Amino acid sequence: MGCIAGLVKHLVCLLAFLTWLTGSIIIAYTLWALGTSSNMKRLFTGTLPLTYVGLGLGSLLFINGLLGWMGSYKRGGCMLKMFLFFCVLTIAAEIGGIISLSILKTKVSDIVEQGWDEVNQRTRNLVQEQLQCCGITGLAEFANNTDPIDESCYHIEYKINGTSVDPKIPERVPNRIGCKPQLVDWIFKHKMYWISSFAGFLLFQVFTVLLTVSAINHLKVRSSSMESLDEHQTITYM
Repeated sequence: MGCIAGLVKHLVCLLAFLTWLTGSIIIAYTLWALGTSSNMKRLFTGTLPLTYVGLGLGSLLFINGLLGWMGSYKRGGCMLKMFLFFCVLTIAAEIGGIISLSILKTKVSDIVEQGWDEVNQRTRNLVQEQLQCCGITGLAEFANNTDPIDESCYHIEYKINGTSVDPKIPERVPNRIGCKPQLVDWIFKHKMYWISSFAGFLLFQVFTVLLTVSAINHLKVRSSSMESLDEHQTITYM
């Protein structure tokens, strides 16, 4: 019985650490995207829904993982109960968010457009480079913009020169297609990976809930055994 309790304790500690690490990564990226873009001024205007979701979910996972980590390490029943409560709350929030998106009939293209507006330029450059696109709607959106177009909006093509010395000449060609249709196609193309990842994360959280309930029960049994032992020793001394 003691070996099982110890194993459950260490598993809960590991899962709580992974929860804390996930929350830390989400918060770190969201703050990095805010700090390296002009969206910091819009943070309190109510126009950054995806940023609010990232900060809220990241903070919830961060605090929750910290509570579970400390509770499992110090055998704190109160912390483990709070960890259990926040785990259930996180699962309910995630399922509620998916249901809300379904009820509101939110399109993937709308989410992509909103996300493009909220991420920083470095993230946009990475997407433009990988998908060979430029801007959210295409190269035309930079027509009235005096800012220089980033190098990620170009790709290299080799033009046939016709000479034996240098038969092909590299040429920078701009990507005229927008990233919005490219991203939507990429998301639908890999939708099974997204669904599997979300289902795996939910399964991870459900497994965490079950192990936490088991750890709390082991603590109750241990506390009851200690109380019974104390009462027995008290009666013996009397």
